[in-house]
Amino acid sequence: MKQGTLRTMLLALVAIAAAVGLAACGGSSSDTNTTTGASADTSTSAGSDTTATPVGQIRLGAPPEFRNRPTGLPGLRAKYGITDVQFSPLTIGLQYQALDDGKIDVADVFTTDGQLQSGKYVVLTDPRNVFGFQNLTPVVSTRVLDAEGPQFETTINDVSSKLTTEAMQRMNAAVVLDKQQPADVARAFLDANGLLRAGTAGAGKPEITLGTKNFPEQFILGQLYAQALEAQGYRVTLKQNIGSTEIADRALRAGQIDMYPEYIGIFNSTVAGDTRTFATKKEAYDAGKAFAERHGFTLLDLTPFTDTDALAVTRAYAAQHGLRSVGDLASASGQ
Repeated sequence: MKQGTLRTMLLALVAIAAAVGLAACGGSSSDTNTTTGASADTSTSAGSDTTATPVGQIRLGAPPEFRNRPTGLPGLRAKYGITDVQFSPLTIGLQYQALDDGKIDVADVFTTDGQLQSGKYVVLTDPRNVFGFQNLTPVVSTRVLDAEGPQFETTINDVSSKLTTEAMQRMNAAVVLDKQQPADVARAFLDANGLLRAGTAGAGKPEITLGTKNFPEQFILGQLYAQALEAQGYRVTLKQNIGSTEIADRALRAGQIDMYPEYIGIFNSTVAGDTRTFATKKEAYDAGKAFAERHGFTLLDLTPFTDTDALAVTRAYAAQHGLRSVGDLASASGQ
């Protein structure tokens, strides 16, 4: 065979091999990134330089109410198009173990969780604001507020003003990770911030029933408010672990409790049925307060900390699938 003919045949074979390789990869590298929803720097930020792989069906663990709340699966479906979800209802606090054990891929967490200080997890950003503003506000019966006098509100607001995100993470870590008692953690915080000064403003005033929801941060908050009020002479009965927002709201309306700590975004969406996306936390607060005052209760001052729901994955899972935001879950799973 002539040398020129041989060269021509070899070049043709190389071209065919290259074409087959591109077809097997589904096209160009930019097409591949579009399919998986990952960019080159996403994998790097998640701690790996490997090519992102598709997610497939999302195994998501969250409290049972996440299934129906606007700040849960309905919001993820409406704002991100996330529909292919295998949902596992979990008691709050068990989601991290489920992630570590590989029983779920994605967990609903809270941004003040002490576990997030470990560096083991990646919290996905929420650019479409499904989870909203979640600064805490004590919800109080207007009748009770009037009966207790102005120092009652002042005492609660003084505590709230000191509750930064960093402070709540530290207290949550002390309870959840270090196994300290919420009452002890709360007392140390109040004492360090000068919030246990003795007073007599509550002397002779009606007893207050303070409720909390069903997870450790709420137990800490209940202790913070109860101990500060008791230092001022108020009589407080603390009912911890009464349940979710829906249960706490029913208890408040029925007069079974007089106040409980709530998160403004959850209050608006779950109690007031207001699923608007607010531009600022003040807009969210003003809307919630207006609703509350039409129904016989009110909202006291917002805390500086915001305990927003968020979706978290292990660092390895984020790197494997090129995940940085909630939207990446939808695009990487082909939804």
